[in-house]
Amino acid sequence: ALLEQYSAKEDEKQKSKLASCIAKAAEELKQYDLAFTFYENAAKAHLQWADYDYRNEATYSRKLLSLLGNWSEDPSKSGKQLVEPEKHPILIVGMPRSGTSLTEQILASHSQVFGGGELPDLKDAFIASQSTRAFQEPTAKRMSELAYKTAGSYMKSIIKKYGEAHHIVDKMPMNYTWSAFILAAIPDARLIFTR
Repeated sequence: ALLEQYSAKEDEKQKSKLASCIAKAAEELKQYDLAFTFYENAAKAHLQWADYDYRNEATYSRKLLSLLGNWSEDPSKSGKQLVEPEKHPILIVGMPRSGTSLTEQILASHSQVFGGGELPDLKDAFIASQSTRAFQEPTAKRMSELAYKTAGSYMKSIIKKYGEAHHIVDKMPMNYTWSAFILAAIPDARLIFTR
């Protein structure tokens, strides 16, 4: 039945997800040739709809590094906390298979820690907070404002979504990109890099 549904699908995004499901089922049934075929189909379908170009990522990363290089004033060293969060985030970053999930599970076993998984909230908060002016004319003041806005928006989002825990674990791998803004604005935040 799944194979018939797969053949009938025209939407590449749905086709990619369905192919992944079929591949996973085939792998569990030890039908490895079929599994490999559908993993390959899933990857091909994913490339049809995924809007990703490594060159854009490299350009964006260089721009962020340039911004941070112009940030001569570090709010975390001034003794002033830009955001007073009700909860403190714990960001776990690392390459796949480096132990991020295990680290999250260990931390989440504590009664005051909630394991949120891979949350998109930090990226969303940074994108919503950034201004063209901060990117084109970075100053210490604008960078501090960007850190404040990003951290404030991020904390508001995760506080609204996740439980009563004092600490919320976020293990989205790409969070290293924006972590400087959170660590500057929320000195009580923690960053764990697994390797």
